[in-house]
Amino acid sequence: MEQSLELFAKQIKENIKFLIEKEKIAEATLLINDYLRLISSDIEIYSMKAIVHIMQGEFEEAKNILNKGLEFEPKNYDLLYNLAFVYEVKEDYLQSLTFYRKALRSNYYDIDRTEVEGKIKQLKAIVRDGVRNDLFLSDILEIDTILFIDFSNNEQVNELAVRLLNYGLVVDIAYMGVSPLMNLKNSIPYRKILGITNINDLIEYVRYYDYDVVHLFSATKEIESYFKLKHVQFTRANINCKTDSEIIENYRKNRNKQYANNNRHYERYDDKITIVIPTYNRSYYLNRTLNFINNYKYLKPKVLVLDSSEEGNAIANEKSIEKYTSYQIVYKRYSSNIRLIDKFDIALLELVNTEYVIFCFDDDYLTEEGILESIKILDSDKALFSVKGKNLYYPISSENLIEYDWFETLIDNNPIDRLKKITQGFVANLVFQVFRTKEYKELQFFRSNINKLLPKNETFDEYLYHFLKIITGKIKKINVDLNIRDQSIPRTQIVKNFPHLVIDGTFNENYHAFCDVLKRYFTFLGQEIENIDEEIEMIFINFLANFLKIPRQFIKINKKSGFDLRVLEAGMRKSWVWPSNL
Repeated sequence: MEQSLELFAKQIKENIKFLIEKEKIAEATLLINDYLRLISSDIEIYSMKAIVHIMQGEFEEAKNILNKGLEFEPKNYDLLYNLAFVYEVKEDYLQSLTFYRKALRSNYYDIDRTEVEGKIKQLKAIVRDGVRNDLFLSDILEIDTILFIDFSNNEQVNELAVRLLNYGLVVDIAYMGVSPLMNLKNSIPYRKILGITNINDLIEYVRYYDYDVVHLFSATKEIESYFKLKHVQFTRANINCKTDSEIIENYRKNRNKQYANNNRHYERYDDKITIVIPTYNRSYYLNRTLNFINNYKYLKPKVLVLDSSEEGNAIANEKSIEKYTSYQIVYKRYSSNIRLIDKFDIALLELVNTEYVIFCFDDDYLTEEGILESIKILDSDKALFSVKGKNLYYPISSENLIEYDWFETLIDNNPIDRLKKITQGFVANLVFQVFRTKEYKELQFFRSNINKLLPKNETFDEYLYHFLKIITGKIKKINVDLNIRDQSIPRTQIVKNFPHLVIDGTFNENYHAFCDVLKRYFTFLGQEIENIDEEIEMIFINFLANFLKIPRQFIKINKKSGFDLRVLEAGMRKSWVWPSNL
């Protein structure tokens, strides 16, 4: 019954769209009113009804309808865009600019931004030519993006961000210590929440993304001096008590002008890289990812879709792929029982023939700038195996992106030193990088040939895979966004993590397999490591202590039998990795 109602509603909306396109306003209005009596909370209908009023020149009515729709869904792109247009027609340029900006940030990775970016540019030109006396509007025209750098987790910083959000301004925050999310109760005013690991990396990020304003909070005199030394203009003013006009005026006066990268030029890299997209029963998200790639401005990569979906979804995927002709897509169909790693084996060993390769799950995005900058680095430094950009995720919509992967460059010549460095703290996800295909194929060839020796547990195997990549070669970090993960989508399978293996007694079995494969890989690469057993043991102990946060006094190991699981369980229960339901 519910499915029948959805199909009925979809058909009515298609009829309304047809009538609007044919400018049959009276018929469209009647059908809209009938629909609203049936379903009163459909946001799409609010937008359609507003468009009818706009076409009739009834802008006040359209504004009221759009505002009512935004009460239900305040981040809806169509409602925000149409409301911005209404304000533009009414010559309320501040409100128009505000809502075009809100539309742009509302779902940044789900839309073709060209249209709304063009509207903002056009609107700015109109205002600059015609407005002479509105100083606040003149100031706010000059500010689009702001970066807060907060060293104290100051709640007033969040309050200031909320005020700026009212004008549709993009505010990002880089923080040290406790996440600003801890002090946020309802909506998140930031588009990106970034961690500070290295001041030089942060400065590179500021320069790359052309922030108009950098606002330092609770920075030491040494940090302020360093920013000046690097010629980064900033403000540190305490302006919470100021009026909105005074705040925007302060930002306009402290606006950065020296990092104008809007005319950044990229070479054509179309034949250099393949994007590998594994997919399983998520045809909507695959189409979304392909559409995002289709909107790249400079890059037309080869795309390899590895589809193990069941019949209905596979047919939908093939139809989606037919729409995209601006870049080369190779589609491969597999049994729905195939493992993800086996699809990777086939892709790398048989199907990828470009110099570089990168993986993108069907519910993810890869930024064009991240890929292009990675290729530039790899082309210039042949000693690198891969390049890794920033990884972010969004919990609900891409209006709020959160960095989850605090990775720093691993370019030590000795692979053991690289492993020691990664296990000093956070162990990053090393799937989302641009890799040299030749070296990655050798790694995959090795794994496919010792498949039966791999740890049986997927979590153990995941971190083993990361460690194998680190052994393979040097990994460079760039301070550019690369991978955007949509974590609003639930996982399709349950994975047994380390605590489950301690309880069922298979932890040591998986640990010994982990160590054995690492040693075999060193031999495969022709690398002799002195005291390799002791080195790998200490690296794994540091992984447990520094990353999983298991107190060291609970990590007891016997050279032959492995870890004392009774003691390890007691320590693991004190760490973040232990689930509340176990």
